[in-house]
Amino acid sequence: MKKWTIFSLMLLFSVATANAASNTGTVAAQFLKIGVGAQAAAMGGATTAHVNDPAALYWNVGALAHLNQPALYGAHTEWFAGIQHDFIGLTLPIGANNILGLSLIALTTGDIEQTTLSQQDGTGIFYDVADIALGISAARQLTDRFSVGVTGKYVRQTVWNESAATFAFDIGALMITDLHGMRLGMQFSNLSGDLKLNGSDLLAGDGTQQVTESYALPVRFQFGIALDVVGHNMPEAPHRLTVAIDGTHPGDGAETLHLGLEYAHKTWLFLRSGYVINHDTADVSFGGGVRWSLAQTPFQLDYAYADLGLLDDVQRVSLKLNF
Repeated sequence: MKKWTIFSLMLLFSVATANAASNTGTVAAQFLKIGVGAQAAAMGGATTAHVNDPAALYWNVGALAHLNQPALYGAHTEWFAGIQHDFIGLTLPIGANNILGLSLIALTTGDIEQTTLSQQDGTGIFYDVADIALGISAARQLTDRFSVGVTGKYVRQTVWNESAATFAFDIGALMITDLHGMRLGMQFSNLSGDLKLNGSDLLAGDGTQQVTESYALPVRFQFGIALDVVGHNMPEAPHRLTVAIDGTHPGDGAETLHLGLEYAHKTWLFLRSGYVINHDTADVSFGGGVRWSLAQTPFQLDYAYADLGLLDDVQRVSLKLNF
């Protein structure tokens, strides 16, 4: 009864926000929208109900409770315009039904040369942009089919001498149904918290601080369904095919639909593809991965390629180590 109550409340909230007007361009910390992990990226972001590695720290913290081994996870994204996006996650089982996790998201630009109206080719002065989100997560299996989790995080953006910081949280849940093992996942991300830039470059000539606006974080609700259409409940099956569908409702833009497929040969080779509907840049993605052991340490290496249309293509790589 408890699990249905929680899901009902979350669904009611999602319906209440479904008619919100588009607020494109009105939020800060856009880097929080960039997905982490090559598995999810290759499947077009259709992973809320399918994520099965520490990338759940980003996609669905409720799914963490099903990770029964300590794991270290790293992901790197070559974003467009020379921007680097990195993620590190650590998950630790505590007892039979609890998981703790730590995560770090970092977006960096490298050095950017300052330009002015009179020196449009550059002044010889360089600055950089750095955004980070540091999170601590906890998840619990309430039953063998239902789990919930929450993440608290510190978010900071820095542009040259200016910076802004705040706190926010995510809440997620995962349910495994009786219908052929179909999984339902959902998460609210980046709740609470506003960012307001302050710094020495905002001082007026008389030394007074210029007034700057506060901007909300990019709140997002994501609901997903995943189903193993081949190889369900057969760990030793030579073939598995998973279909995943996600719907995303951002607080500052249009809803998007994410479609993903994952084929697994036994438990060591993976091929994936995905497609995003109603996104202004993303559409087709694909990738794959291998799972192996080296010096008795299990690891999984994944790769993803995504076409961002008018923007550059984006490539991602991620590595998971169990210990």
